Amino acid sequence: MTRGPAGPVPDGILVIDKAEGPTSHDVVQQARRALGLRRIGHTGTLDPMATGVLVLMLGGATRLAPQMTGHVKVYQGQGRLGWATDTYDRTGKPAVAEPCRTLPDGGRLAVEAATFTGKLLQSPPAYSARKVDGVPLYRHARQGKKVEGKAVEVEIMSFTVEPEDHELFRFHARVSAGTYIRSLIHDLGQRLGCGAHLESLRRVQAGPFTLEQAMPVRGLTPDSLNSDSFVPFHRIELDLPTVEVDPDEEANLRQGQPARVREGVAGASGPNDHAAAGQQEPALVQVRNNKGQLVALACQDPAIPGLFRPRRVFPPAPEALT
Repeated sequence: MTRGPAGPVPDGILVIDKAEGPTSHDVVQQARRALGLRRIGHTGTLDPMATGVLVLMLGGATRLAPQMTGHVKVYQGQGRLGWATDTYDRTGKPAVAEPCRTLPDGGRLAVEAATFTGKLLQSPPAYSARKVDGVPLYRHARQGKKVEGKAVEVEIMSFTVEPEDHELFRFHARVSAGTYIRSLIHDLGQRLGCGAHLESLRRVQAGPFTLEQAMPVRGLTPDSLNSDSFVPFHRIELDLPTVEVDPDEEANLRQGQPARVREGVAGASGPNDHAAAGQQEPALVQVRNNKGQLVALACQDPAIPGLFRPRRVFPPAPEALT
């Protein structure tokens, strides 16, 4: 529970259906004003043109940011064939004087789109927040400087397209965190030889959070935290193995002491996916009590089976959630 000017605000996740126009930071600012709470973050930026699921972390939930920002994302939207733009979307300037007049048919479009599935290296758009030497790429671009961002590995789990007319096509994509859909559409246009840019984009899912549970930020009030759009801190689902402790061991963890957990928990050992490259660290797990409430993030002691040492401890759930 975090106290704001208007009273206590519960820690947790608020799922917002972002409208077209504002930046993700604008939405965070709106939520701060509406809830009287300064400590709010988000788990993944949406461009101003994009709409859909924006996951806000309220109060103490911001401590879970490292575990929340790697969620798989699902998008749907439209692309337009015929020309590329400098921003890779419809807000930018065309990269050619005349649109391409020879466009691929639906069959070739689908075949080429399928070649982008799997793990691949993707370069960020010139107009993006990705930094080079500490400066966002969009600042370089606005100054007329051609600076290329480093290509990073992303994974496209699925990418399907369906023509709507001669130029427009609809798409559905399921991708890893950090994937630029603008770059995906741009690169498809380059592969086709006719150019393409993003016409519209809607995020329909981010990890376990879906568009069906999202609410608009306009009209947000503290009472909105009683809706299906809000997930209390201790009910947040983390993509980590889960172990359970009894009340006595829970008390030890609350005090920062190691604790024994119940045996037979799958996935509670092995190298940590979040470990630095080349290092082997015990896997991070989420420790919950017998009520399913989040107690701590911990790592198994490599020398003592069944003993887990806390890395981050969380306060007990408010009585209303017990």
